[in-house]
Amino acid sequence: FGVFGKKEMQMKWTLQAAKDEPMEEVFALYEKRVEWMKQRGLRQWDAGYLAAYPLSYYQMQRDAGRLYLLKDAEGRLVGAAVLLSRDGRWPGGDRVSACYVHNLVTDPDKRGAGRELLRQAEELARARGLKWMRLDCGEGSAFLNDYYEKMGYIAVGKCREAEYRGVRREKRL
Repeated sequence: FGVFGKKEMQMKWTLQAAKDEPMEEVFALYEKRVEWMKQRGLRQWDAGYLAAYPLSYYQMQRDAGRLYLLKDAEGRLVGAAVLLSRDGRWPGGDRVSACYVHNLVTDPDKRGAGRELLRQAEELARARGLKWMRLDCGEGSAFLNDYYEKMGYIAVGKCREAEYRGVRREKRL
């Protein structure tokens, strides 16, 4: 029946709230991405990331209805993100109609998954009547800052948390 192109495959990816999926599988995706970054000398998520966000963190986010999974047509995990309605890294953020994206991860072998995850998260936020998408990334990550800029996420400030130095970015929906 032919080979699907990238665009056609991406359309088969679906973002959904995590329910009863094995959380070890979700956490393994984070471990895979951390190792991928380490092998390439990228420091967005260093060795301390998995300690700061252990398996129990993702279980808690799932149980609270904040963990979303991107799956392919066969139900395999392609990506994940925590979507919040409030974020302490954004002063006054509790008065803004926004969706805050955290812990966005994709399978390094699935090109375009991050873009598709954000696109579907934006659709979900619009459907809920939200006006902004917000996220942050490490200020030292030229690749990610450029990536988010190209996705329409404008730099609007900086944030700090322990050793982390980030750039706050937002996109009007």
